[in-house]
Amino acid sequence: GSQMENAREQIISLIAGRIKKEAFPRMKKKRIIAEEDFLAQVLATSFIEGISLVLNKYKDKEKTKELFTQFSHIYFRNLLNELI
Repeated sequence: GSQMENAREQIISLIAGRIKKEAFPRMKKKRIIAEEDFLAQVLATSFIEGISLVLNKYKDKEKTKELFTQFSHIYFRNLLNELI
């Protein structure tokens, strides 16, 4: 793959690792069973896809920053609310 694709995969891997480390222990406490590696990969990939859409939507830096912040907040806040 290209250098950009390799970087994307590394970022997804890092995010998936954080999800497994921080979110999944909360899931276990709520007795939610999941295939941890695959689910973390799906969540991380969907987050990166969302970020890609945000970054490609606007040329205006401030509008992009605002939308990025909103998306990140909604995505992870909702994820954590489901797990806590």
